[in-house]
Amino acid sequence: MITVASGGEPVVVTARLTEPIVDAERHPIMLDGPLAWAAAQLGMAPGPLTPEHAPDMPLPLARWEDGDGVWGWCVSAAIYTPTRHTAVQLRRKPATAAMARYAPDRRHHLALGPHKARDTTLPAVWARYLVWHALTTDINQLADLLKPVTHIGKAHAAGYGRVTTWTVMPADAPDAWMARPLPDRAGILQGVRAPYWHPTRRHPCTWRNP
Repeated sequence: MITVASGGEPVVVTARLTEPIVDAERHPIMLDGPLAWAAAQLGMAPGPLTPEHAPDMPLPLARWEDGDGVWGWCVSAAIYTPTRHTAVQLRRKPATAAMARYAPDRRHHLALGPHKARDTTLPAVWARYLVWHALTTDINQLADLLKPVTHIGKAHAAGYGRVTTWTVMPADAPDAWMARPLPDRAGILQGVRAPYWHPTRRHPCTWRNP
């Protein structure tokens, strides 16, 4: 059973976009990821990130718990209305650092084999807005923490998912944040909180709706 471990105010967070978001249909956009990144930039990380441990940032969000020790932040996956579907080309660079570290040969033939540089095609979608429902413990701190987040989604380093404005508004839907993956022993392994790719964050989950 999912319960809210700490009280929070229902809010709606909206990001206005000017660039397409990449691979959003296969990889839902969760807001606590960018928030955790912003907190880390401000020096709020309680410890280093290692393969065995991922620190939890002190985010201005309420927490949910499942009764078995699994918890996460009370924020939904991004909701959006596609205006156009497209595809983008991203350059996949060869892993020269790993080759230099692990390969015995000092010369690397980067123009041959599966590790050569090549373009990768990924699906993308145009949307004017991304919307999240959340329970916040401090609406002003949440708005401030979003200010340094200028891009969101996959391939944001290449300029995709550019955010021009953020708005955080009070709402009257206290359960809307549950539109996201939540623990379910019959589900599939998914991340429950940022960083979603880290192995310590993966638990059996299914998508829920409030």
